[in-house]
Amino acid sequence: MRLLPFATGVEEGHPPDDEAAESARLDGLEEQAQSLTREVQQMRLQRELEQLDRSWETYRQKALRRDDRGQLIEPSWLRVKVSALLLAAGAIFIYVKTNGDLAWMALAVGLPLALAIAVIGGREAKSHIALRMRYEESRSFILQQMRKHGSTIPSIWNP
Repeated sequence: MRLLPFATGVEEGHPPDDEAAESARLDGLEEQAQSLTREVQQMRLQRELEQLDRSWETYRQKALRRDDRGQLIEPSWLRVKVSALLLAAGAIFIYVKTNGDLAWMALAVGLPLALAIAVIGGREAKSHIALRMRYEESRSFILQQMRKHGSTIPSIWNP
């Protein structure tokens, strides 16, 4: 086997068409490999997104309370502040309206309870909001990667 000058890789005696055919075959294989790589990447991203959504929903089901209609209630700063203010206002109202022996108890119990609701509820709301933001950022990043790689994104995953 003797190679042509300039080490072209074409053997002497083989027609140049074989080289073109081999090149086309290699190009086709490269395209197939790239296509498979894209498909694997899309499947990995879809699996990541599904896992992220499942984890978030599991957290929500375990951590959040439900209202009387069974809907999940997400903690919010506003709800916590309003609850604490209403409790404090109620304690003050009871103190003002009842000038009896138990009036001091309304303030002694009601105001610390209102403060506790504000502090504990505030922490709960802050923690939940931070987790939700992290979930939404992760979800947005995965969707962005799916678009970048040419994935068609099902409408249930679109924000």
